[in-house]
Amino acid sequence: MALKILVIGSQGHDRADCLDWMQPFPNIEEYDAVILNLTSLSQPLFDSMVRTKAGQLVNLRAPMMTLMGNGKSVYCLTTFYLAPTRPPGSGEPWTTVPPSNYDWMVVKPQLQLNEGQSVSEISEKEFEEYFKFVGKWGIEILGLANSPGLQARGALGLAASPVSDLLGVPSEKLPRVLMRPLCTNKGGKMIAAKVVLSQQGSGGIYLLPPPTKCSSEDGIELIIDTIVGHKSRVRPPWWFRVGLPGLSELERKLREADANIERINEEIAEIQSQKVAVESYRDVLSEDGEALVQAVGRALADLGIETKPTKPGFPMDLLQERRVAVGVTGVADEVDSDTDKVFQITRFSDKHRRGEKLVLVANTHRRIAPDKRKGLTDFTPEVKDFLKLKRVSALTTMTLFEIWKSTKEGKTKSKKAKKLILGTNGVIENR
Repeated sequence: MALKILVIGSQGHDRADCLDWMQPFPNIEEYDAVILNLTSLSQPLFDSMVRTKAGQLVNLRAPMMTLMGNGKSVYCLTTFYLAPTRPPGSGEPWTTVPPSNYDWMVVKPQLQLNEGQSVSEISEKEFEEYFKFVGKWGIEILGLANSPGLQARGALGLAASPVSDLLGVPSEKLPRVLMRPLCTNKGGKMIAAKVVLSQQGSGGIYLLPPPTKCSSEDGIELIIDTIVGHKSRVRPPWWFRVGLPGLSELERKLREADANIERINEEIAEIQSQKVAVESYRDVLSEDGEALVQAVGRALADLGIETKPTKPGFPMDLLQERRVAVGVTGVADEVDSDTDKVFQITRFSDKHRRGEKLVLVANTHRRIAPDKRKGLTDFTPEVKDFLKLKRVSALTTMTLFEIWKSTKEGKTKSKKAKKLILGTNGVIENR
């Protein structure tokens, strides 16, 4: 099963779920690994996050600890501390712990600005490929901020919040947070580190310098390679600018092929739409209620009998005033004197009829396959007499379907079919 990876602060990584900093964060405990691109959290973006999404980073602390406790890891492209920009003209000192771009860590790292390129030792060999693209680094990691345990003091010198409540663990049983060198420079200072819990088998937080010989996006791809155990090729930006004979022509052909694919996809979508529309005529044999009314209306319209759906509660279902009124019903067996639509025909005839020809379309035995319906009684003798007396043209949806199909195949003129339906008093028998 593929590992589930979350990337925050970078887009376009096919092997991971990607989020921007201002998007709501999911339940990260469901992921196997999390990658944070702190280099994309600019000062304006961080200020906006503090104003509009207070606590967005702090709320990551507990799930980050849970990930580590479950043996999973977090990978962070580091940058120096950020604190909210003070309002213009404000010289007041902070009286509380100011928000920080490292608020997602329970114990923050102590960082020092210093530039260099030397790399002396990498403790975990799977990161060797990544460090080939680091080049110049700008931060040294001095350790954790006063970290005898998880109730350490924060990176800015003020007390961090205890996490015993977050983890549901008594304070005396809290694991210690330790920092181990991942990569050092020639001066012995850490330029990359791994933060771990003292409990056995825990995961860790990898603090990594951002790459300078490739983009941060490519650097994240290298981290994903490390996580999943597969290598991808990361090329420097200039690689894409080297001119090659014949490349422009191939790119032109690709654009043409893309355009043809788009045209073909549009044609396929149109054909599929037409196919769905044709298949919907089968609904006259299977549906009930509104879906059946719509299917009957389409079939009648193809035969030249135009109607419009009536409002709910009206006795007839389809109507063209002074021309035709159609009642539609679906029944499990036959239409008898207790069928509700029979009463509604009488109600319409007595209260609403204004010269319309009355038509009853019944999907009888609708739970039975069409080829099994032949020979079954569709209208009881009493109903047949009633329909003839009321000058109602009645037919089953099977009959309607056969009439419609015959006109589509060119065997019957639509005018003849329309005349048959509107000119009959009583039941039109199955053909």
